[in-house]
Amino acid sequence: MRRVGEVSEVADITYAFFIDGMALTVRRWTEHAADGDETGARLELQRLHEDRSRGSEFAMPTVLLGAPIWRADLFRLGAGHAFERAHHHPSFINGEPCDRVWLTGADAADPFAWIEHMLTDRLESLLADAGAADLYGVATRRQLAEVLPLALQAAITCLEAPQH
Repeated sequence: MRRVGEVSEVADITYAFFIDGMALTVRRWTEHAADGDETGARLELQRLHEDRSRGSEFAMPTVLLGAPIWRADLFRLGAGHAFERAHHHPSFINGEPCDRVWLTGADAADPFAWIEHMLTDRLESLLADAGAADLYGVATRRQLAEVLPLALQAAITCLEAPQH
């Protein structure tokens, strides 16, 4: 883990899944709160920019992650299996997240089902609410559904990683 601010630490490994126009990233994250460490997995949707203007069709494109769209933090307070600090940020202004929106008790009890619901059944409204309605389409929904099991497995891996 490496410190990325006054209260946050991030793992050195980030899992990234590129989908038409956006990326879903997953990484282990810790925030040091006054009442203990919030540790877990952070899943983020961001705009994806690919620049293929240099070289031939075989040249490696420049890939940049752009503006944030949505973030979910599957956080626990200390050891255990309860996700009492699970929340999401449905919008951002100038890259800064809105206040935490806490998961309901039922959603926090099964945050993986909640993530799956948000990124499948609720994807269109999630993108519209975040100002990214232009990214929604049948191909995007299909691609996200295809990588979602891998992203959820990455989140589980982050949650099972030993704390340092």
